[in-house]
Amino acid sequence: MMELKASHESREEEVKANVRRKFAQALGDLEPIVLPVAQALAPVRSGRYKRSLGFAVDEKTLEAAFYSGGKAAPHAHLVEWGSHKMAPHGTMRKAAEQARAGMGQAIAKRMKEPV
Repeated sequence: MMELKASHESREEEVKANVRRKFAQALGDLEPIVLPVAQALAPVRSGRYKRSLGFAVDEKTLEAAFYSGGKAAPHAHLVEWGSHKMAPHGTMRKAAEQARAGMGQAIAKRMKEPV
């Protein structure tokens, strides 16, 4: 009986790990959906902000993030959120809203695959 229980628990852990991996893959599938939308919406003055747009997935926490800025565009937060001198552009928010349906479909498609 103990051997059967250990086998059941190990199978359960294997299934959980496979589901986590599949969901991480689904999050990765979002990059080609939303990043081109963000790049198309990005204002272009010097092009640094547009080139700084990116996407990353943390497989441990199962979180995905769109990002901009860094050394390439330290002013990215001002473009996104605005300042006292300029209105916010909201590139990332607009891109996420426009790509929402496609993102949901991509996650659903990946999660329908066998575990």
